[in-house]
Amino acid sequence: MRGTTRKRATRLTIAVLLAITTIAVGVAPSFANPSDDVEASQAQLEAARTKLAELQQKFTALVEDFNFARVQLAETQKELGVTQGVVDKAAEAAHEAQHALATRTVAAYQGGTGSALDLLLGSDDFTEFADRLEFLNQVAANDADLAAEAQVTGEEAQRAAEELRSLKLKQQQETEALAKAKDEISKNIGEQEGLVNKYKLQYEDALAAQRAAEAAAAAAAAAAAAPSSGSTSNNGGYSNPPTSSGAAGAVAAARSMIGKPYVWGAASPSVGFDCSGLTSWAWGQVGVYLPHSSAAQYSALPKVSRDALQPGDLLFFYSPISHVGMYTGGGSMVHASNPSNPVQEISISSYYWDVYVGAARPG
Repeated sequence: MRGTTRKRATRLTIAVLLAITTIAVGVAPSFANPSDDVEASQAQLEAARTKLAELQQKFTALVEDFNFARVQLAETQKELGVTQGVVDKAAEAAHEAQHALATRTVAAYQGGTGSALDLLLGSDDFTEFADRLEFLNQVAANDADLAAEAQVTGEEAQRAAEELRSLKLKQQQETEALAKAKDEISKNIGEQEGLVNKYKLQYEDALAAQRAAEAAAAAAAAAAAAPSSGSTSNNGGYSNPPTSSGAAGAVAAARSMIGKPYVWGAASPSVGFDCSGLTSWAWGQVGVYLPHSSAAQYSALPKVSRDALQPGDLLFFYSPISHVGMYTGGGSMVHASNPSNPVQEISISSYYWDVYVGAARPG
């Protein structure tokens, strides 16, 4: 049993060293800025997911080694208790045998009733004397043998106990090393999960940007191919073309986010949008920077009258200004309205016209 345990302990030592080496060398993530290219972002994401799966597998294996080490430690502790009991009994037997031998020896030389000397002097003849002397010698020899055997047994048990105590200490060290490695891998798993989430968001943003660019290009091509029409008032259901390909791209980008959740303070396809987050992100896809604030956007941009609205223009509502949407033509707008609704395109109802403040034109 002890030989098997020692072999297992050695194997665990090697496993711990390999695990720690892997942690130190193999899991350090690269935080290089990812390319906006969708394929590059996807490759980073897949690589991060693969590394995460490897870490999870190593963690699972290490946990099982840790569990086994704890079982072995408990068995060693139990065996140590049994061996210590043998040591204690052997020591007690040796002590008793030595004490009995010493008592008999003293009594033999002190004389007195019942002593060995009385036994010898009470012999009737030499033959009886010799027999009694031989008997006493045999008793003394047996006592000495018992004392020596008890001492040897005690020493052997003591050595076994020392070996077990040494093995217990080693197994405790193995268990502590395994626990440390397990915690380290668990920490790296958390970091790797964060990296996977980061690359996932970047990949989704890159993919959304690519789709928005494709939609913008398609919208621009359609606008260029469409016959021009006379200017009409469009404050309630008219359809004027965008003033530029940039505006067409911004509209296409905003429409590509329809269905995304409303998330306060957010401006990311992978997370969601609030109202100014949507307009700043959509115009950002065509290279126009807008602050992430409806009031700041209104303040920074040139104003447009209601009867001159074009797709891509921003519409501002409430006083003080606290909501913005993007005009898409035909009396409609796309906006992120509130937490109960996702990004949506709606026909601008009388409610919104009643709280309308003004419009502005990016680009």
